[in-house]
Amino acid sequence: MKGKVIAKYTLETFLGKGSYGEVWKASKEGQYYAIKIFEGQIPDEARKEFDQLILIDHPNIVNEIEIGKDEEVEYLVLEYLEGKLLGEVTSKDFSVDEWKDFALQLAKGLKHAHR
Repeated sequence: MKGKVIAKYTLETFLGKGSYGEVWKASKEGQYYAIKIFEGQIPDEARKEFDQLILIDHPNIVNEIEIGKDEEVEYLVLEYLEGKLLGEVTSKDFSVDEWKDFALQLAKGLKHAHR
């Protein structure tokens, strides 16, 4: 699917497969985004969660850009962040203080999301 255009986002790099579909790094007007392409329709339960996600604005939470449908493909666009997946990070990558800072940032984001 590399090179395919969905709602003006050009698919660049396959990032992974999740429970609802594939995630790609995509570009639009010189900016990069993460775009989740759903297999079939978005389940109602998930749509409610995604609709609520767009209302959350916090520096420790990835921002949702848009959710939509292009022809028969439903998609979710998020800001794209460079870095490693948590499962790829080892204790050798960070000091104890850096791990503490990471945990604090994570807790702040979760606290904000659950308000």
